[in-house]
Amino acid sequence: MLKPLSPALAVCAVAAMVAVTEARAQTARPAGPPPGPPEHQVTSYGLVYQIPGMEKAAVRKDIVYKTVEGASLALDLYMPGDRRPGESVPVIVFMNTIGDRPGDPMKEWGQYRSWPRLAAARGYAGISFASRPDSAVDDAADLLAWVVSHAGELGLDASRIGLWACSAHVMHGLPALMAGRFPQAKAAVLYYGAADVAAFDKDLPVLLVRAGRDRAFVNGKVDQVIAAAASANAPWSVINAPGLHHGFDCLDDLDDSRRVIRDTMDWFDRHLRPEPLPPGAPTLAREALSYWFAQEWPLAADAYARYVKSHPDDLVALNRLGTSQIYARRFDEAIATFEHVRQKGGAPASVSYNIACAYALKGEKDQALTALERAVTEGMNDPRGLQEDPDLASLRDDARFLALKDRLASK
Repeated sequence: MLKPLSPALAVCAVAAMVAVTEARAQTARPAGPPPGPPEHQVTSYGLVYQIPGMEKAAVRKDIVYKTVEGASLALDLYMPGDRRPGESVPVIVFMNTIGDRPGDPMKEWGQYRSWPRLAAARGYAGISFASRPDSAVDDAADLLAWVVSHAGELGLDASRIGLWACSAHVMHGLPALMAGRFPQAKAAVLYYGAADVAAFDKDLPVLLVRAGRDRAFVNGKVDQVIAAAASANAPWSVINAPGLHHGFDCLDDLDDSRRVIRDTMDWFDRHLRPEPLPPGAPTLAREALSYWFAQEWPLAADAYARYVKSHPDDLVALNRLGTSQIYARRFDEAIATFEHVRQKGGAPASVSYNIACAYALKGEKDQALTALERAVTEGMNDPRGLQEDPDLASLRDDARFLALKDRLASK
């Protein structure tokens, strides 16, 4: 017999994604027992990570940010207790993209009172807010717009806004975030939640925290979005917490939980108030080499072209310049570069062979075969390379090429 699920547990932030997946089954179940005392309610618990200064946060409750059909939607603002007069601080908004139940405002839950206090103790303004179940994403968008428009009077830095979302808030909010519904965000953190994403914002850094002991269904979706973000080369970072549960920030009283929460705030620091890093000692050779190894041929060609201007006798750089120009399909430039390599004393057979490749790719077979014949005369002795090099594919049915092949085979 299926046991009824507690209504409070079914809608709490840390179990909301699971509840959504079971919604259809739930409708057929009998009503559950009363919620019970606070110790049995996940919404009663705050963060397992506490630091000095959280208790000193200056809290302004129930600031109205939107009125709809006579009903007000409000936010709670948590400011650093040691904020200097006139100082504008960066902001972390704790997202509510599933909406509130009647009489059960999410911003009063332990999770959404302690996270903003932690933000305040770390020098941020923390914001939690109310939203409507049927319009929660729209309300979140309006909340962010309101924060920007009132930033000056509230002491907020509107140019440095981060978002934090967990569980079902990720499921509903992430597609909107990637679609540009929350353009004010400069960084976003996602805890134990995922969603299908049509396209990724390539300019928005995202940290996703995966709870390794979450339900298989949830982590299956998490793993899918991680793979999709990596495939899109989106600026996502991932923390995998193999020993933690869904809602670990409030439920798993472990050092691993505390480390992840601390690392989350450190990540926000790097993206919302980064400290200048000491400059390195860049060299053009290093830059060119990075493009070369990445096979970013146009960039490699440009970098090596700049390099050889000040190192005109560097044969390695000249050869890499010519090769990069071939792969970048700058064939005339490559031919000129390899003729310059010849003048500088480069290996004649290699020079002629590379010139032959450039002409062949350019579609000028006669010049390609003439250069190839010269390479053989100058000592080229690689019949397998001659036969397998894709650069020479356009020549392989030509009688002159077949004669060269036989000539090499007889050596």
